[in-house]
Amino acid sequence: MAEKLTPEQERLIRLRQQQIGARDPSIKEREFQRGVARRERNFDRSVTAKKVWGGISHIWRGVIISITLGILAVLVVPLFWQSEWTLPVIGGLVLVGIILSLLIGQALDLRDNIREASK
Repeated sequence: MAEKLTPEQERLIRLRQQQIGARDPSIKEREFQRGVARRERNFDRSVTAKKVWGGISHIWRGVIISITLGILAVLVVPLFWQSEWTLPVIGGLVLVGIILSLLIGQALDLRDNIREASK
């Protein structure tokens, strides 16, 4: 036998259901999962050469540049300078370039670490 509820009782029943629903952990979990899914969709996953190069520390960037320039020098300089000293001089210059790039890269990495620590 269904009782006839007054509008005030119906309103209180709806309010009670809303309060129970607000405390329901499954609803909060769904809202959390929805937010995570939204952030995942909006997350930029594109990988560019600039992002990859920016992720490498300065010390290794300098070494990579020095070795690349050394390889180019080994390929190009013998075309213009034919001597028995060509390859040893180029090798020495590449070694000096690598050592300098290590020192400069270490200084730049230290500078970046200090900047991050001071924030």
